[in-house]
Amino acid sequence: MRFERRGEPPVSTGPAARSRGGSPAVLAVCLFAAAAVLALPGCRALRKREASDEAIAAARQLSLQGIDAQQRSRWDLAESLFAMAVLKCPQDERARFGYAQSLWQRGAWDEAVAHMEEAVRLSGHDPERLVELGQMYRQRGGMDRAARLAEQAIAADPHRAGAWALRGQVLQS
Repeated sequence: MRFERRGEPPVSTGPAARSRGGSPAVLAVCLFAAAAVLALPGCRALRKREASDEAIAAARQLSLQGIDAQQRSRWDLAESLFAMAVLKCPQDERARFGYAQSLWQRGAWDEAVAHMEEAVRLSGHDPERLVELGQMYRQRGGMDRAARLAEQAIAADPHRAGAWALRGQVLQS
């Protein structure tokens, strides 16, 4: 098919004309768009995000089950559940907190303190976590460290009774 305008050469719009391609600028834009699409992570990024969200959800579910086991004094089960939660989502401070408590109950003090330290760090130095860690140090004779943690907790939340109780226990020792 051919179209002609007055004073201009005929323009062909048939399949042969379309297969020849267009101007170099159009070709460059098409190549750039294709390269951009290939360079983007696309659905893979969504799958990774979903996997991360799924890991967080699974860790939270395991943590809730761990808390339930702790409340029923099933410390061995709680430890297993929290351990699985930490494996699923190592940056979940609640899972670390529960795992540390369960380890402490079993007598694995050094490991419990290490996980509680990590829970404190991950929580942004939450006063409740600071007090729990301080109690661990106090019970193992680390009075200086326990006192510093009590002071940190009091500075963060002056109304937290547990922080003041820890401070008093340390001063009495």
